[in-house]
Amino acid sequence: MDIITAENVYKEYGVGQNKVPIIKNISLYIKEGEFVSVIGPSGSGKSTLLYLLSGMEPITDGNVRILGHDLSKITDKEISRMRQEKIGFIFQFYNLVAEMTVDDNILLSNLIGKAEINKQRLEELLDLVGLREHRTKFPNELSGGQQQRVAIARAVYNNPAVIFADEPTGNLDTKNSTEVMKLLKKINEKYNTTIIQVTHDEQQAKYANRILRIEDGEIVYDNTGF
Repeated sequence: MDIITAENVYKEYGVGQNKVPIIKNISLYIKEGEFVSVIGPSGSGKSTLLYLLSGMEPITDGNVRILGHDLSKITDKEISRMRQEKIGFIFQFYNLVAEMTVDDNILLSNLIGKAEINKQRLEELLDLVGLREHRTKFPNELSGGQQQRVAIARAVYNNPAVIFADEPTGNLDTKNSTEVMKLLKKINEKYNTTIIQVTHDEQQAKYANRILRIEDGEIVYDNTGF
C-alpha cells in the first residue's frame, strides 16, 4: 500500500521575475514500511521535498497524498491534526524543550494536548533508546547523541505511520551518527514504520532500503530495493 504519493510536484519561491523553481515536477510513490533516504548536494531541494511530502509547506503545483489524504483538499487544521496523531518528525538540532526532562520531552505532544499518558509505551521507548537512567535529566545534561535519541523517542511515542527525519545525524559525530541510524533501522523493522530521511552522508543513507538522489530539484536516481 502506498502511504505517500506525489504526482508532478512543483515548488517555487519568490514572486514575479524573481521566482525560482526548487522542486521540478517530481512524481514519487512510497509504500508502507519503506525506509527511504533522500540524498543530494546542498541546495538540491531534498529538505524542501521532505516538507512538501509532510504537509509542512504548501506545493505550488501538483498533488500530494499522505495516509489517504489529498493535502490540497484538507484544511490546515486537519493537516496539523494528522501530523500530531499519525506523523513523527526528527530534526537535525533535536528541538527539545530545555525546561523539560527526558520523560516530559518524549511526552510533549500528549502534555500539550492534555491526552492520556501511556506509561507502558514510555517505559518501552526509554529502553529502546537506552535512556532509562537519564529520564529525569534536562537536555543540557545530555550529549548530542542522547538528545537526538530523546527526539526519536518523542517522534515514535504516538506510534506514527510515517516518520520524516531532516538530517537526523547532521549535528553528530560518526559514532553517534551510526547509533542513531541503527536505532532508526530498528524502529523501521520493529514497528513497520515508514521512514523518509534527508541526509548528506551517503554512508548513513545506506541504512535505508531505498535511496533517492536529487539534483537541481529533480530525482536523478531511485534505487528501489524494497
